[in-house]
Amino acid sequence: MPFSFAQATPESAGIPSDAILRYADALEDLALSLHSLTVIRRGAVVFDGQYSPMTSGQPHRLYSCSKSFVSLAVGILCGEGRLRLSDRVADFFPEYDKAKMHPFLRETTVEDLLRMTDCHDETTYNMDKAEPDMDWVRTYFETPPTHRAGTVFQYNTACTVMLSVIVERITGASFLETLRPRVFEPMGMTKDIQCVRTPCGHAWGGSGVLASAQDLAKMAYLCMRGGEIDGRQLLPREYVRRATSRQVDNALFSDDAEHRAGYGYQIWRIRHNGFAFLGMGSQQAFCFPDEDLLVVLTGDTQDVPAAAQNELTLLFSTIFPALSKDPLPEDPEALRRLAARRESLTLYAETGGGYSPYGQRMSGRTFRFPENALGWKWARFDFDGDEGALAYENATGPHRVAFAYGRNVGQAFDETSYYAMDIGHPAYRPLHAFASAGWKDPHTLLLRLCIADVCFGTLRLCFVFDGQELTVAGRKNAEWFFREYQGFATGRADHATGRADPA
Repeated sequence: MPFSFAQATPESAGIPSDAILRYADALEDLALSLHSLTVIRRGAVVFDGQYSPMTSGQPHRLYSCSKSFVSLAVGILCGEGRLRLSDRVADFFPEYDKAKMHPFLRETTVEDLLRMTDCHDETTYNMDKAEPDMDWVRTYFETPPTHRAGTVFQYNTACTVMLSVIVERITGASFLETLRPRVFEPMGMTKDIQCVRTPCGHAWGGSGVLASAQDLAKMAYLCMRGGEIDGRQLLPREYVRRATSRQVDNALFSDDAEHRAGYGYQIWRIRHNGFAFLGMGSQQAFCFPDEDLLVVLTGDTQDVPAAAQNELTLLFSTIFPALSKDPLPEDPEALRRLAARRESLTLYAETGGGYSPYGQRMSGRTFRFPENALGWKWARFDFDGDEGALAYENATGPHRVAFAYGRNVGQAFDETSYYAMDIGHPAYRPLHAFASAGWKDPHTLLLRLCIADVCFGTLRLCFVFDGQELTVAGRKNAEWFFREYQGFATGRADHATGRADPA
């Protein structure tokens, strides 16, 4: 039978319901755009909350948690004798002449890639150039090395790219196909787990896995159990031990105290003898084997740089001190409060006022812009009660964003040139998005647009109405999209007040 988590009350698992409630409240106080929060202890789910309208079963981009999936696929191949940690990376790529290769690159091993101790000082591909790097394998071998591999930790997603391709070259299929029958199926995970592809067509194990929060929890829990579940050894025990242990010091290149406890094989070490799968934007699985505690988060907090640190620090100040080795007496009233909190979880929306007399006078006015960094030609707001819409035209054509004050409006955002399943190649379709807004003062409106599709990202646009002028400022927190929305522009209102889109 496929594995599934048991369900239990927090108290029966030795956690006060109010401790989980304090953690959820503390996360909300940080204004984080979270999508889910799951708490598991002793193999039982004691809290599973989704931030409406996000749902538990929908595929979710796990970003760099994907790296841990790749590591476990490597571990399987090592356990089957098809790969060794000491194998040299270059040996899997005979198309590159090793005789002409720098010794540092020629000597780099599979274990160096796993530990993020390869011979490069940064990621070896660049998608932000005018002509982006489309062959990420070639750029790895053509980028001059800076130091001897196996020495210093330097976080580098190109390491995982190469691991993914090595798995493909050994098996003839992506790392997901290595994991699917051996791990995904016996763990009862989503049947159609997918992965975004690199520009050269490989599964992007560095950032591209699309799976549910429950899938992430099951992969992390399996590692907490040493790769064994229900009497079945799904992953090599010794490899899991090494992967989740401190293999290299990472203090120099980690940005905060919570992420300086070391690094394993594409898996982070954290305090309290813990380890973690960590991904951009709060894709997090915090694992504490000594306490048999697993806390999983998903979200899009790219616009809050300290989110990852704070989510862990708050966990240590709320749930952790309250843990009990023994079951606690049931607390029906606390459990009721926690259940009510779970039902009230909502995707973060922009805060502020829901009405501006000055803004209302500008409703329907068209503002025209001279040449500007945003490439905007014109813009118009239509305000209607607690909702509104922004219409504008930029270099890609006319667009419309609907929003509400203090709550999100779901919609299709029609910038169709952004990447989805294939990095470097336009999706040629709108992306699903949410938008909200709030008046910061009578003249200043802040609009928040969040992509929630194959990719996640946040765009914040500030609009300042000053007499007959409208000044726009844009700031994005997203990988490889929303770039054309960064900058400033000032436009002036037409005398006419007609609501038809300008020709």
